[in-house]
Amino acid sequence: MLIEDIDIEKLKSFNSNYAKNFIFFHDAINDFKLKNASEFSNLCDTILSDTFFVLCVTCDSQESAMTIFNTLNSRGMPLSNADIIKGYIYKNIENKEEFAKKWQEISSKFEEYNPKEDMSVLFIQAMHAIRAMHNHADSTTPSVLDFFTKIKKNNFGAEDGYLVKQDKIKELMNFIETLVYFWGSPEIYLKEKAYRYFNILCLYQNDMWKFFVAFLVWRNKDNFIKGEFNDSFSNEFESNLLELLKAITIKFLNNKSNTNEIKDLVFKMNVDLNQNKDFSYSKFLPETFFNDYCSGIKIDAKKVKYLLYLYAHLYDDFSSDIKNYKLEVEHILPKTWQNTNFDEWNETSHSQYLEQIGNKILLNKLTNIKCANNFFSLKQEKYKESQNSQEVRDLGNREDKIWSKADIEARNKAIEQALKNFINK
Repeated sequence: MLIEDIDIEKLKSFNSNYAKNFIFFHDAINDFKLKNASEFSNLCDTILSDTFFVLCVTCDSQESAMTIFNTLNSRGMPLSNADIIKGYIYKNIENKEEFAKKWQEISSKFEEYNPKEDMSVLFIQAMHAIRAMHNHADSTTPSVLDFFTKIKKNNFGAEDGYLVKQDKIKELMNFIETLVYFWGSPEIYLKEKAYRYFNILCLYQNDMWKFFVAFLVWRNKDNFIKGEFNDSFSNEFESNLLELLKAITIKFLNNKSNTNEIKDLVFKMNVDLNQNKDFSYSKFLPETFFNDYCSGIKIDAKKVKYLLYLYAHLYDDFSSDIKNYKLEVEHILPKTWQNTNFDEWNETSHSQYLEQIGNKILLNKLTNIKCANNFFSLKQEKYKESQNSQEVRDLGNREDKIWSKADIEARNKAIEQALKNFINK
């Protein structure tokens, strides 16, 4: 890279740490040259002299190399699992230059849409896809590093040679590349309804569902066309994402949506899918599944947001796009009691009905601010203009300008019935 002509302006468009570091030193050296032209040759001599040196250490095993590295690097940034896996692949792959270039491309793309994590998450998804191919649904799993590097029972990544055999390395890296492009722009690869299911999943309280989606990508990786919609890639997603959405919503409504519950569910669904079986998850909902949401007690805003977002799609049978970002929970009944009796409301009844889910909808932040603490008749004007959902627009256009207890109770029942129909359809 040092001997190539570098387009600095183009480089600034990349989010890669490599690019950022290169730009930093490029700018620092240029600044020094401008301010200290007569000393620039001395700087070059210093950099190219014995001031910097490379220490070569030969190790008899990968484990020894990692021990020495971590010891020397105790004050630096520790290697991620992805970095270590990269080292294994680089050691074994035949075309090292091509691999290094491909890794850099994948890494840069990953940082563009997910700057807070490292590529290890992709290899974890690959691990669970490979486990599913072996019909292994056990929720007790090895570390991703052990899975790919230590040959022992159920470490299929190591047993199958995914970091050693040339064909397996190619298969793994093609999948990692496919994942990067898919997660970065899923809307390119999914049909309309499938993408709406996907957006709802993105509001779920944990990310365990992504292992199922990653396995769908694995099954269709040979049909993937970078940056283009492809029917073969997308066909399987719509029905299976719908099943996933139903399955995790049932867990949610049964108050069993923690990480372990969803992980266990997803691993079993992966194996069912691999064996082309009907999904075996339970569709049971107790009679009381919706009581808390209608009781008036305050429920965690993220949970309410998930249900309202799902209901907004159920309301018009997933026929329109509803953006899932910058949405806020809006209380239709004014959130703050204004110490004035109006219609059938008083302070006590206001307190009883305010937090019921039938009194809540989703609005984008700007519309929510405009609605403020106004009464329903004034809010309706803002609802009419809303781009959020058909239900919000219908509320804005309805003739009745009063929002009553009966309205909230009716909407409670409408949401409950819509969820039941969705689960049992």
